[in-house]
Amino acid sequence: MELGLKNKIAFVAASSQGLGKAVAIELAKEGAKLIINGRNKENLESTKKEIEKINGAEVLALAGDLSNDNERDQVIKNSLQVYDHIDILITNTGGPASGKFEDFKREDWDKTYQSLLVSVVELINGFLPGMKQQRWGGSLP
Repeated sequence: MELGLKNKIAFVAASSQGLGKAVAIELAKEGAKLIINGRNKENLESTKKEIEKINGAEVLALAGDLSNDNERDQVIKNSLQVYDHIDILITNTGGPASGKFEDFKREDWDKTYQSLLVSVVELINGFLPGMKQQRWGGSLP
């Protein structure tokens, strides 16, 4: 099915494995240019090579922990240096640690908050202006 994604620029968070990787692969099959992200540089590079083989997809791999303010800001900055905007933003995250409620400490909740909410909000803040300017993928004025 043609979804009209050829040459659209897609940023997929947490895409070196699992759901994020699956989404990146499908976007590549549709002809999108990809920016993939993950914390583990080796896994990310392996995923990049795998996706590039699909149909010669254009893939930029940017390692960084999106729950870390400095690393997230650098990933956004590097993305926008290569591409002046993105069209598609997939705010995938690895999710919180598993366990019983009563076993979690305040630090565990802070980490989960940074990973699941703050990282998503800051990715949107970083990429939304370009999406709106392109009038594709973001909220329209």
